[in-house]
Amino acid sequence: MFKNCRKEDLRIVALELGETVAEKVTIVELTEIIKENKYFKEDVEFVKELIQYTIEDHNERTGEGCNTLDALVKSVRILTVKVPNRPEGWAFFFASLERAFVSKNVPEKFKSEILLNLLGEKASNVLTYVKDDELNNYEQLKSIILREYEPSANQFLEQFKSYASSK
Repeated sequence: MFKNCRKEDLRIVALELGETVAEKVTIVELTEIIKENKYFKEDVEFVKELIQYTIEDHNERTGEGCNTLDALVKSVRILTVKVPNRPEGWAFFFASLERAFVSKNVPEKFKSEILLNLLGEKASNVLTYVKDDELNNYEQLKSIILREYEPSANQFLEQFKSYASSK
């Protein structure tokens, strides 16, 4: 329960539980203060949830959560348009994805993995012929995806014919 907790997080939890905390207190002392608290003794699960919420809240406020892949995927997904079903939507998708990367300061090492995560099922089509070195290079992976899904001249012709016949 206290694993990977920061001193600041434990201090916040102790204060939320109504405890008085000295300025120069150690992590061990903070965990003991929390364990001796009446709320901890009455409802351990409540305190566990409070600790977890405090850690998550701290990560969101400081941006630390953005160093984990899961947090980055979630935050980038929110800022990115849906993965397109039609070939002409890929340019807009990548434009929004790259704006999200800039907005969330995504490290280069995570970009490919986030892209694959967002693609979901569509990634499996591409992964069958991607080399390992391409898999970790966002620009190469993007190029492969665009080659796979970009509209061909025949697709444009078919779209034009269906549009012309509907008029």
